[in-house]
Amino acid sequence: MLNKCPTKRNVFVGNLSYKVDQSVLRSLFETLMINEQRHLMKVRLVMDNLSSISKGYGFVEFPYRRAAELALICLQGFELFGREIQLGWGQDKEGDKNQDLVKDSTIMV
Repeated sequence: MLNKCPTKRNVFVGNLSYKVDQSVLRSLFETLMINEQRHLMKVRLVMDNLSSISKGYGFVEFPYRRAAELALICLQGFELFGREIQLGWGQDKEGDKNQDLVKDSTIMV
């Protein structure tokens, strides 16, 4: 799985509980980053336009490929609010067809 996309840094995060918001998702992935890199990581949680409720998936863009690989290895199947999250390589931001449904959040430390 790691060698299929040698340049990607964007990780898809699926099977999220509807209780998960951007701050929860951000906090989970921050645990893998060193302090100097945290401000470079972006978290996007896909929301339903009508209800403003999470659609149960999002994306985390890492500053370096190695950080994305670490997330894929360490957090695959991690239980969050009673659900095992599913991780995989995400589309690059330019290729995201649902961009209008996505909220961007840059992590600031």
